[in-house]
Amino acid sequence: MPRAIQPSHPNTIINKKMEHTFLNRLNDIFNNHGIEDGLEMEIANRGLRVSQVTPGKTILFIGHNPSFRIGDQPGGECLYCPIINDSYFSHYFKFAESIQQQDNWNYLDLFYYRHTEQAFTGSDSGWVSFLCRQLIVTQDIIESLQPKIIVICNTAAAKYTGLHASPDRSHGVWMGYKFEWDDNLGADRIKGVESSLGRVPELKTTKLMNVPVLFSGFNQYKSVHDRKRLEWHIRYVIRNGIE
Repeated sequence: MPRAIQPSHPNTIINKKMEHTFLNRLNDIFNNHGIEDGLEMEIANRGLRVSQVTPGKTILFIGHNPSFRIGDQPGGECLYCPIINDSYFSHYFKFAESIQQQDNWNYLDLFYYRHTEQAFTGSDSGWVSFLCRQLIVTQDIIESLQPKIIVICNTAAAKYTGLHASPDRSHGVWMGYKFEWDDNLGADRIKGVESSLGRVPELKTTKLMNVPVLFSGFNQYKSVHDRKRLEWHIRYVIRNGIE
């Protein structure tokens, strides 16, 4: 079984009391995932990786899930990690510097299981429950951070926000944010949360009303011109779209 993640220094993840709460909930999810066989069980038993986040930052970059990196050990290791300028996050550090937001951003994955193939969807009946329980914690963390702008950096992650919910809201709701396109910004804004039974439960209202959300791909794979356009867009939204 995965070992419990230990709290970080007091200045990370919101505050110390909330940090304990979030980490305890994630530890419980991974220690009691209920998946009994297959690749899904292998992935869940690897444990979790959580990025340390700090309150008061303007930008929140959101990814899908951490990779199972070369040199990582299976068998339930749990990692609570500061964001460092390594081979993965160096792209975010460079990007933040290019928009003059060097120390003004956080990064958070929607899910915390470690697996490199992000197209993996799982077929075990417990896998969807495993995902939903993580999303509930993730949504609470995002709400607690209250970013001024959110950038979804992974196309697979976009669907879990609620962006692609079916017209009747019977499926695809997931976190259940409601979005409205803002022509002046060229971006979506959060306009509430769904009351549909098809959404991940818990959250009844949102603290992120009118927060701009940019849906993008992973910055590393963008062309130079696409990165420049995204840089311009974020600078524009920060200047003109933050309430």
